[in-house]
Amino acid sequence: MCSSDLGGIVGGQVEGMAAQGNPVSGAVRAIAPHPTNPDVLYIGAVNGGIWRTSNATAAFPDWTPLGDRLSSTSIGALAIDVADPLGNTLVAGFGRASSLARTGGFRDGLVRSVDGGSTWTALGGSALAGANVSGLVANGNTILVAVNTADTFSLGVTGVYRSTDGGATFAHLPSTAGSGLPTGVTYDIRMNPLDSSDIVTSIALGPGDNGIWRSHDGGATWGKISDAVVDAAFGASTSNVKLSFGSAGQVYEIGRAHV
Repeated sequence: MCSSDLGGIVGGQVEGMAAQGNPVSGAVRAIAPHPTNPDVLYIGAVNGGIWRTSNATAAFPDWTPLGDRLSSTSIGALAIDVADPLGNTLVAGFGRASSLARTGGFRDGLVRSVDGGSTWTALGGSALAGANVSGLVANGNTILVAVNTADTFSLGVTGVYRSTDGGATFAHLPSTAGSGLPTGVTYDIRMNPLDSSDIVTSIALGPGDNGIWRSHDGGATWGKISDAVVDAAFGASTSNVKLSFGSAGQVYEIGRAHV
């Protein structure tokens, strides 16, 4: 490996980037594009912190590290707050996703920036301490967090957490009466880009009802939307689930099983 005149280290083991000198890179866990400026893009790395580029459409984008002074560089989730019309408010969650036995930094909950990632403040207090954040959505005072494991694993700490006070406190929804969410492991949570009150998540490896769940009131209450065919995919070997919305509000799911 050697340094490049274009910046960074080249000569790495990557594919399809010979024109760029095969740059050395780490695994990216989360991507957050700016809502109005295609040149601004944020990423969260598996064990490399948070980065921002202001020229994402360039052939050779420049990247600036934003979270080197945070308590952890293991980023499990990253989202731009949809309630900020300028796109300067971000929320990041710490979580380990390394293919090297999930090694990484501290699981210290969430941090938020209101200045495009220049400075950060901690959120959540002790509610998310030790939790492995695997997904999140942010809409002003409402923040929803998916947790798939923890420093001390139990189904009593995995699942979806919800804050309605901007991240000061969080409620564990499977333990909240009337939420409709069962106990289990949650790998992802997504907000409909056309309707911020429309949220989907998944429940796996629980003692009862696994599948895909949807909320139409910003995550306060939930109902199951998956059928028996989809539910059957959430078996004992499930190790990851990713969700996405289509342009007409359809919900797409892709799962991963141990092999």
